[in-house]
Amino acid sequence: MNLHMNEIIRYFNLGDEIEKDLNINNVVVDSREVSIGDIFICLKRENCDGHDFVSEALDKGALCAIVERDVGINDKIFKVESTLNFLQNLAKFYLEKFDIKKIGITGSVGKSTVKEMVSSIFETEFNVLKTGVNFNGQVGVPLTCFGANKDTQVSIFEMGISEIGNMEKLVNIVHPDFAVINNIGVSHIGNFGNLETTCEEKFKISSDDCVVCLNADSLELSNFSPKHAKKIIRFGLNGNFDYKAEGVSSLNNETEFVLVTEFCRESIKIPCLGIHNVYNALGAISVSMEFGIHLDDIKQGLLNFKSLPMRQKIINFKDFILIDDSYNASPDSVKASINLLQSIKSKGRNIVVIADILELGNYSREIHFDLGRYMSFCNIDIVISIGNCAKYICDAIKLSKSNIETFSFNSNDETYTKILQILQNNDKILIKGSRGMKTDEIVSVLIDKFGEVVEKT
Repeated sequence: MNLHMNEIIRYFNLGDEIEKDLNINNVVVDSREVSIGDIFICLKRENCDGHDFVSEALDKGALCAIVERDVGINDKIFKVESTLNFLQNLAKFYLEKFDIKKIGITGSVGKSTVKEMVSSIFETEFNVLKTGVNFNGQVGVPLTCFGANKDTQVSIFEMGISEIGNMEKLVNIVHPDFAVINNIGVSHIGNFGNLETTCEEKFKISSDDCVVCLNADSLELSNFSPKHAKKIIRFGLNGNFDYKAEGVSSLNNETEFVLVTEFCRESIKIPCLGIHNVYNALGAISVSMEFGIHLDDIKQGLLNFKSLPMRQKIINFKDFILIDDSYNASPDSVKASINLLQSIKSKGRNIVVIADILELGNYSREIHFDLGRYMSFCNIDIVISIGNCAKYICDAIKLSKSNIETFSFNSNDETYTKILQILQNNDKILIKGSRGMKTDEIVSVLIDKFGEVVEKT
């Protein structure tokens, strides 16, 4: 890591420089991960306070601990006003040491998939740094920066926000040269208040020297333009856009479409299903072509793409198919997953297991109820809800007088028992819910019970 203690002490005015300047091994915020030569930054989180583990970190060989409250006297402890601000400013300071092109990816749904598609494309030609799983926020993005080194050519940042002001802080760290805004939906609307504010906050990813690629089929994005952008690129399926997909078709576990630009018509194949993944691919293609990557490398990179765990992972058991989309949930991603469920051809029934969608605030009951009305028009046979909010999905289905059978539970154990009771050969089961609902537990016990599986993606 190209970082020394004395330059940090000087830059952040932490006090007297140390006699023997020391090279820093890594920057960590979890005392369990501390190694000799690390800086330990104490963050106060919802369920844990890093200040309680300063002694442990120093005993394990940390060069110093950065704190924001008194924890005792030690020449290896440096106090700052805000440890989170320190982490973010240190990440910015470190990243600026390198000549790296930076790509930022945001949106309400599909950020991780776009990030993985973009990474797969760029890795055909460049040394790439990218955010890891669940590292897209106020702590994860700065921690990602410390993975940069002299060999890094391109960094790809998934930039997720949940509150007003979040994006400005992330952009101050990363300052993207290129950005993708994939869509705008009601994720975290309990914090943002409305879609217009959500859109405004997402658009803060752009700056005067940033090329912005946006999904012009997203109503909110089509009616909104960045105040600051070097260039605006639009992609979609339903207009005269810079990058457009036509002739979308799916076979087995692949989707094919024709990419149409001012300069070419080219057949593109992606190893996943769903129209939402066509949009994800268009976002990845547009930013890659604007960057200057050859179309042949883009096509190969998309073929190399692999979906992340718990994100629309299609698992083929001997007698049924499971779609594991248990990582997280928003209303738009639920609809996308239902469309995927319906697109898989089999003789069995379509079963949706849906848990609470969190962080919807006062809109929660209305949004869950609207999802139920949406499902009542879909090719679904059974819906099982988990939680106090998801039950409104079943309520709406019942009121619609559709033929969908519904069950409502408050625990994953009850839900798992019901799945075993109703499961029939050739059924297709979608499991979906917000991360806090831990629906991945249901997937795990199904895998444990039914043994080895063949993963189609």
